[in-house]
Amino acid sequence: MRQLIKILTSLVLMFGLLISVAPVAAGGGSVRAISGTISAIDVNAKTVTIAPKAGSSLTVTVAITTIVKRNGSKSTLDKLQIGDKVEANYGNLTKVAMKIEARTNQIVAKGSLVSVDLEALTITVTPSVGGSDLVLTVDANTLIRRMDLIPATLENLLVGDLIDVKYNPITYLAYQVDARIPLLGLKGSLSLVEADKGAISITQDVSGLEVVLSVDTTTLLTREGQTATIAALVVGDRIEAKYNPLTMLAYKVAAWIPQVQITGSLKSVDATTSSLTITQDITGTEITVSVDTVTVLKRMGVTVALADLQVGDRIIAKYNPLTNLASLIDARIPQLEVKGTIQAINATAGELTVKQYTTSTLVTLQVDSSTIIRRGSRKIALSALRVGNRLEVKYNPLTLIALRIDVK
Repeated sequence: MRQLIKILTSLVLMFGLLISVAPVAAGGGSVRAISGTISAIDVNAKTVTIAPKAGSSLTVTVAITTIVKRNGSKSTLDKLQIGDKVEANYGNLTKVAMKIEARTNQIVAKGSLVSVDLEALTITVTPSVGGSDLVLTVDANTLIRRMDLIPATLENLLVGDLIDVKYNPITYLAYQVDARIPLLGLKGSLSLVEADKGAISITQDVSGLEVVLSVDTTTLLTREGQTATIAALVVGDRIEAKYNPLTMLAYKVAAWIPQVQITGSLKSVDATTSSLTITQDITGTEITVSVDTVTVLKRMGVTVALADLQVGDRIIAKYNPLTNLASLIDARIPQLEVKGTIQAINATAGELTVKQYTTSTLVTLQVDSSTIIRRGSRKIALSALRVGNRLEVKYNPLTLIALRIDVK
């Protein structure tokens, strides 16, 4: 029994001794670990140099048996990059790596683009948090995106763009560049168009200040909802614009004809100057507006010519307050209604006198070829009417012409 106890005790001591000894690497020596940043790679010599946060750099050899991973996936020596964060296990005596796990070392920065060098394949970014400019290299693997351009190219980037960039802080290689136009918005009236210079001037609504914007082939320009050119813009147009405040280049310009709407009565028509004067309902003031080939002219819902309008017509007009050019003239015959009985009829002169029910006032109206006379659903002539007939009449109070007579 004592002999058995001695044997068991010896086995326990031996097992404890075994687990206290460090692992042994292939070829002898213990296994050690190092973490840091890859500072050098020699594909021909099959070596990787790792710079730890503290202490001296270490160069390890990558053998056939070395397990290499990058960003969690199986990889190879040539896929590792200087600046990668790395953890490695290696033999203390041989310096042969058993395992290397690397991951992309990247910093995110935001700022504005101050220059692009297409020959050197670099961009310079001023960080928004302050500090020195960043000069970053772009290669074939760099993902570049700009606004709606995905992917974009270095040529698509413009000075003044707002930049979000992911880059290697050791090599300053950009992994991803996201660019967008730094846009400000404004609303106002177009005060000047210089198509030959590719420039427009806009007077802002709020401040009254004038802003001069450049317009080029990249500007999204519309007028009245349709794609347009700078030459199609007209002084006085209402403008909404988005622009780069650094370059003053317009990214988007939406223009439309400014509209003021008034109601009133038609005072006069001048066919020579293609204009009409309207007495406004609220203020009683007169305004003269012009019409051209694009003006929509209607009377009683039917498209007409300027000569078809009549003094006294009720008018709804939409016009440009800067040019006084009307985009719409909608005319209606002014109407009053009288209900009563016929007191007198002069079929020869086309006259009809009506005594109103409520006031007993006599109203004498003209009946012409445009007057519609009905008894029920039937059209009848003026000669069919008789003194004493009860009727309802709609008439023009200015001309006293009966528009419609309904005999009861």
